[in-house]
This record gives sequence, structure tokens and C-alpha cells, in this order.
Amino acid sequence: MIFVLRDEFTDEFISGVAFNLYDGAGNLVDTQTTDSYGKVCFPVAPTKLDYYECWKLVPKSILEGLQDILGVNVGIARYPKEAPTDFDVNSVESNSNAQDYGYKSGYTSKYNDSDEYRHVYNFYVRHLPKVEICVWDDATQQPLKDVKLTISRGDNSVSVTDSSVVKTVYAKIHKNDQIPASATEYIDLSNGMYNKFHVSFSSYPKDFQYLEDFDVSIYTESNGTPKYQITSSYQENQWDDTLRKNVRTVVTCENVDNSNVTRITIHAAQVADVTFHKYSKDDLSLSSVPELSGAHLQLYKADSNNEYTQRIEEWDTGSSAKVITLEAGAYCLEETSAPADYNKTTPLYFTLMRNTSGKLELKKGVSDASSYVDDITKAICMVDTPTVKHVGVQIVDITTGLPWAGAKAKLIGEAGGNMSNEDRTWTSSLSDTVHTFRLPLQNGSFTIEVVDSDMFAYSEFKFEVVQDGDGFKLESANNVSSPDGTIDNNTITVYAYPKVMFRYSINYNTDTNCDNALKGFRLSINDSDNNPASVKGQNPWDLKHGNQKKALGIATGSYIVSEVRRSDDATVSDLSPVKITVKRNDNGTPEIHNDSKGWICWDRIIDVIYQYK
Repeated sequence: MIFVLRDEFTDEFISGVAFNLYDGAGNLVDTQTTDSYGKVCFPVAPTKLDYYECWKLVPKSILEGLQDILGVNVGIARYPKEAPTDFDVNSVESNSNAQDYGYKSGYTSKYNDSDEYRHVYNFYVRHLPKVEICVWDDATQQPLKDVKLTISRGDNSVSVTDSSVVKTVYAKIHKNDQIPASATEYIDLSNGMYNKFHVSFSSYPKDFQYLEDFDVSIYTESNGTPKYQITSSYQENQWDDTLRKNVRTVVTCENVDNSNVTRITIHAAQVADVTFHKYSKDDLSLSSVPELSGAHLQLYKADSNNEYTQRIEEWDTGSSAKVITLEAGAYCLEETSAPADYNKTTPLYFTLMRNTSGKLELKKGVSDASSYVDDITKAICMVDTPTVKHVGVQIVDITTGLPWAGAKAKLIGEAGGNMSNEDRTWTSSLSDTVHTFRLPLQNGSFTIEVVDSDMFAYSEFKFEVVQDGDGFKLESANNVSSPDGTIDNNTITVYAYPKVMFRYSINYNTDTNCDNALKGFRLSINDSDNNPASVKGQNPWDLKHGNQKKALGIATGSYIVSEVRRSDDATVSDLSPVKITVKRNDNGTPEIHNDSKGWICWDRIIDVIYQYK
């Protein structure tokens, strides 16, 4: 009679295990130790057998690392019954409680194909299951250092404080499993067929993927087969829109080489927060480049075949940049639709890869020449080329720089300026201090006119759109000696001067020829330093006759109107200087004060009155 002991995982023979064989009467037949083929062989005399007997094989010693082996009850019958020359193993009652232990079922066989009867019983020994816990850096294919975690189930827990090595712990998966005395840490999973243990993290490198606590599901095959004795559910990466991170930990579970070891691998990915900007090519020269709104972007990651099939995110650009946490890999940023008045740019390819210093490095791949990346700030900058130039115009007080309300303005195209005959006029207001035009991107000359009105004197600002490399820029075409505005990139500032009307008369005029009474006089409006003020209009100016009116554009400030020349007419007294103040009120409109009289000139008329001697 031959008994063959095998390894339940590898089916290899187990040598060095001693067994006692007892006959049906309980007498010790023999003691044998399994050889290199896992066999113990006991001679049987068929003539001494009863018609049917139940013999028992009992292990005498167990090798270190193996679980207890159940006694094997073997039913044998002699053949032929009347004059036996052989016997047959026709029943085995060894696994009555095998389910509690998790044994793989044994089987009977013939010694060789020519044998008529079964003389061999093949059975198995079970190893104590082990679980390997590893936090794995997929980029280096090495365990990740500086991770601390705890494996727990109920009151039973195991701590991992050195993640640079693989942590191996025993798993008690059946209630009769014997944990070696030297094992101080183990996972007890013996309560049922389906269990979980919890993995929680207390620390990990800050530039690695956020490691979320997770549960590993543990189960055994229903027949106790230990090939996949411990198995985990696989958790896919999951994007969290609130945290902007891949928050679900990726876990894989595998049996190691058909052994009693199950490896649970926690995949950690190094990550970086990448900022995505959308810019206009016209704005790149600014010290602070504004975001370009209105583009729809999609971000893809390359798969193992270097095909960009995994869409990570998509969004519409707004007034602020977008920040996305990305792991190492190759990416493609694609603009599916461009903002109004812009051409859609080509896709921007980039990589986020670990450099020799162990840090993620951002590098640009194929893209439009204007788009760029910044590894220091981890920024992706996709640039669109405009089809028109957006020009902002603000009308301000030259003295204070504050915006005027109520100034009527007009933009007109001159030689080369393609304005499509569109009448572009507007009135400034405090709710819309910067008025925007869309100018065609081609060489052209333009004028902004602040037209004559009750509140403001006529003024104009000339500018040109000129070629600038492969783009266009604005240049002033005004008289540099007396500018009526400035240009700062794409913003034009135009100075508007409040209108002041001067009216002249002679008190107590009894001269029937009063129209000629004031000829030969010259007046000037001076500033607070008694210098001729810079005005829109002639200063000083000559009086031609009485009842004359003179309109000037005067910046905000305090002034004095006085004579700088007199005629030979001795009948008219010297002019008493007239003091005025031009202000900007809270409504943003000009306010004219006659300081000599002490009132506000709501009609904007300052009376300059001469007296007869």
C-alpha cells in the first residue's frame, strides 16, 4: 500500500514526514517516512485481510511551516475474496472535517496502468497562507519609501513602518490553523468565507498620489482549493472633481507562483499639480498676462501604445487658470473650440516624467510655436492667435487720470483702416469706463474723436495698427509735443477737456457803438503758478468786440483770467482778474466754478466784465 504526500499548491512531493499505519484492529503495522517522491510504502498480506478492513494512516511528525495533517482512514478489500492474492483501496474517509481546515481533496490511483487494483492514495499537506503587503512605485519598479500604514480587522492589526521592504504576515484563514510561535503578527480571517481587512495610511511622500484608505476583500474557493486562497477586488483609478485628484487607490492582488503567498500591491503614483493657462498671443508681452475665456479644452493621457485614448478632463476656459493633479506620463491638450475672434490652435503635447533627481519634470512636445510650458511653476500655456485686435478706450481727466462720464466719442477709420463703414460711437459712463472695439488685424490708421458737446471741448487721438513680427501692435500717431492720449499695449487713454465759455461785456454801456468798444485787448488764462494754462484753443487771445464769446477746453484745476495787453482806449478800466475752478464732480462730469462770484456756473459761462471809467 502506497501513500503519496504532495504540496497542495505546486503538487510537488513532500519528503521527511513520518507516518504510522494501523490495521483494522488498531495494531501498528509499520512506521515510515516519506522519501524524495513523497512516498511511504507498507507491505500488505492479502491472505491476512478480512473481506473488508479500515486501516488508518496517522502523521507522527510535522515539518516546520506545514499545517497539521489529518489522519487518513482507508477502506481496503481483499481480492478475490475466497483466495485473495491482491487488495484494492476502495474508500477513503479522511476529509470529514477538511472544510474547516481547507484541505485539498485526495484521490486513489493504480500503481501503473497494468495494475488491476488501486494500491495508491495521493493526499496533500497545506501550508499556512501568507500575505505580502507592498507599496510599489510603478515608475522605479521598487518599493516606495516613507509610507506608514496599518492593516486591521476587528481588534487584530499589523503596522507597516518601513515600506522600503515587503511586509509579510501570516493569514489565519481556517479556525484550526496553527500560527508559528515565532509569528507575533498575523491577520485573522477565519470567521467566514467572505471577509475584509482594512488598510489605512498615516503618512506618505507629499509628491505622491493621495493614498485613500481601502478594504481588501478576502475569500476562499468553496471547495477549499487554495490556489487563489486570498484574493482582492481590483479598484480602478477614480477622478474626484472636488479634490481634483485620483483619490481611489489602485490595488492588485495575485497568488505568487502558485504558492501559499498572496501579494497585495498598493500602486503609488508620483504626482504634480499642473496649472493650465489659456492666453491670447497679443497679451504675451504684458507683465501680467490675462486668461483668455471662451475656449473648450480636453486633456488626454497616453496609454501603453502611446495612443491618447484616456480623457482625463475637459473644461471651458474662464478668468482664472485651471489646476489639475497629474501623475507621470505623456499628455495631449487639445482645443476643440476657440473663443470668438480667435483661430483654434494645434494640440499641445507634453510629458511629466521623473528626472535623475527623483522629481517630476515638465517638458513640451509637439505644439504651436507660441504655446509653451514652464517646469519651474509646472504650467502649461496654450496660446491662441487672434483674428481681430480687441482695443480698449478710456476717456479720462488729464489732471487726475479719473474717467469722465458723458463724453461723446467716435472711432473712425482713415487711410488703410478697414472699418466696414461702421459708425462706432459711444458716450462714456462710470459703469463702462473702458469701451472695447474689435479692430481687424491689418495695417491701418484710426482716430478717436471726443466730439464737441456742451460739456467737453473737441479733441482727438490718432493711432495706427502696424505689423509687429508675425503679429500686430498699436502705435500713437499723435503730435508728441501736445499729446491727447497714450497707448499701453491694447488700451488707449484719451484726454478730454471740460468746455468753459467766456463772455465779455462793458457795464453801464451807453455807447451806441459798443461792438467796437473792446477792440485791442488781449486776455490770458493762467494756472496757479501764473503761467499760461495748457488748453484746447488759443491762449492768450484777443478780444475783437464786446458781447463776444470764447470757448476753451480747460483741464481740471484753478485758474485766473487777466489782461496781458490793453488798447489805447482810456475810457475802459483795467480788468479785475477773474478766478475760476474746473472740477470733476461725483457723477464724473465737469463742474465750473466762478470763484470771483462764489457760485457754480451751471450754464458753463464765465462772465468777463469791463467797467467804464
